[in-house]
Amino acid sequence: MTVKHNQVLILLILTLSFINDSASTCPGGVAHFGRQYTIVGDRSSFKGFIWGQPSGGSFSLNVVTCNLNCSPVTGYSATKNATHSTLTISSFKPADAGTWSIRDANDASAKPVDVCQLKATNSTCPGGVGLLGTEYTIVGDRSKYTGFVWVRPTDGRYVVTCNPSCSPVAGYRATMNATHSTLTIHSVGVADAGTWKIVDANVVGAIPVGVCQMTTENVSSNTTDTSPLIVSLPTTAGTHTSADSTCPGGVGLLGTEYTIEGDRSNYTGFVWVRPTDGRYVVTCNPSCSPVAGYSATNDTDSTLTIHSVGVIDTGTWKIVDATVVGAIPVGVCQLTTIGSSSSRLSSSTTPRSTTVNVVEGRFPVGAIVGIVISIVIVLAIIVILVILFRAPRGQKGKYILLKVGGLCWCRK
Repeated sequence: MTVKHNQVLILLILTLSFINDSASTCPGGVAHFGRQYTIVGDRSSFKGFIWGQPSGGSFSLNVVTCNLNCSPVTGYSATKNATHSTLTISSFKPADAGTWSIRDANDASAKPVDVCQLKATNSTCPGGVGLLGTEYTIVGDRSKYTGFVWVRPTDGRYVVTCNPSCSPVAGYRATMNATHSTLTIHSVGVADAGTWKIVDANVVGAIPVGVCQMTTENVSSNTTDTSPLIVSLPTTAGTHTSADSTCPGGVGLLGTEYTIEGDRSNYTGFVWVRPTDGRYVVTCNPSCSPVAGYSATNDTDSTLTIHSVGVIDTGTWKIVDATVVGAIPVGVCQLTTIGSSSSRLSSSTTPRSTTVNVVEGRFPVGAIVGIVISIVIVLAIIVILVILFRAPRGQKGKYILLKVGGLCWCRK
């Protein structure tokens, strides 16, 4: 009895030890649908063993048997050494969520031993924590878009446009396949904290879709910011007010197409920057990736085409180096806008960054003259009425107020 009692204690200790060790080998415990995932379990107590898939019932579904060698099945494979086994799930699916287990392959009555409580998530942001100053990748579903743009959290800046190919900018690059796109942040900064989004590049006014709630961690302090950072960043790195002669006329008609030409010979890759909000609209690095409302060419002089001019396009359009972090945008064209004949917007002869007079709250000169004339006429009518209804004192008989031709306005 003493021997059996000791054996039971030893078995219990080994089992508890196995569970404790295996809990730490389930990395994160959260797997992403459609992506590969690995689990590591202690198999030192078994000569042969079987990996069991979660089923939600009393028994697990056997997937991979390792008895001498590991025999893979479709979607699952495993390796082993003297103490541990690694199970690889090639593409995680809902049936893989739950508690994975290992059981003895040589004992038909053996019960499974839990290895990893595996949870599932649709989030494509692995872990959601980026170390400041290190490289970090985000994967997003782009299957609904033929062209799309990665949007930075803190300032809504368009960083990488993929339409049809991906055009990198300083600090960011991206790849894509038929269903997903991977954004690589070269060096994580506070500007990258928050919800990264993807927006349709071919639809004007498309609403960005959240992909990843990202937080940042400082390596030196080992403290994690558990809430997204909200950082106020400038939309442009510098100012440049001179207009370039390659801006034809410098006046665009609202609602019509308009083109701007800029010298890009100093850049291997560049981005066109919108005046009013500093938004990166078209990236050319090396090819140009258009977005809704804008397209460009990548010749010695790059031509930006505004498909339909709006007030938001008013001001100094700029070009910025796409390969240099913190590069200062250079002014290319001072653009003013004018409306149609039924609703004309006048611009000053010396345009500023926003020169539409309606925006500045000015009235046309003709309107002011009309108002003055109307006031004079109203005052004249009032004077005539006062004279008409006021009888002169101490005078009897007919009193002629006004006589024009054969008409007489008289009082007695």
